[in-house]
This record gives sequence, C-alpha cells and structure tokens, in this order.
Amino acid sequence: MDDDQRQHPRTPIKMIVQMTLDQGQGLRVETRDISNGGIGIHRPTTPVTDWCVGMKVQAKIVGLPIEGPELTLSVVNISAARIGLKIL
Repeated sequence: MDDDQRQHPRTPIKMIVQMTLDQGQGLRVETRDISNGGIGIHRPTTPVTDWCVGMKVQAKIVGLPIEGPELTLSVVNISAARIGLKIL
C-alpha cells in the first residue's frame, strides 16, 4: 500500500533558488522537483542553519528570462539528502 498522501504530482527539475532564511541569511540551492504545492531542494552540504519542520523561508527562482515572484514556504520534511517545502 502506498503511504504517500501527496495532493500534487512532483515534476523533476533543476533550477537555482535564492532563499532568505528566518535569521536573514541568504542561500542558493538547487531544486530536485516542483509541484503545485511546493518544491523539493537538495539539502545544502554546508550547514547554514539548523533546518526544522515548520521553519519559514522566502524563495525566488533565479536565472529565468523574467523576474519570478518571491514565495513564502514552510519546511514540511527533512532527510539527509532533501528538504521539502510547502508554498504558503
């Protein structure tokens, strides 16, 4: 039985996202996948912050031909390789 209760299917994609963390630190990360509800990012190898579920971050995709919106996201899951973020 599949325990994945995902509302939106994931699409694998690599993009660079500029994040601003809750203490104001800036960080660039690479996405693993996106969906209508959020994004999955590769967990940074350099610890910039102590990631925790519920943490809020601001994020903006960089390198697009037009300026994208800045989104507020919340950390919903953390693994050794991945961080899942929900769009608020």
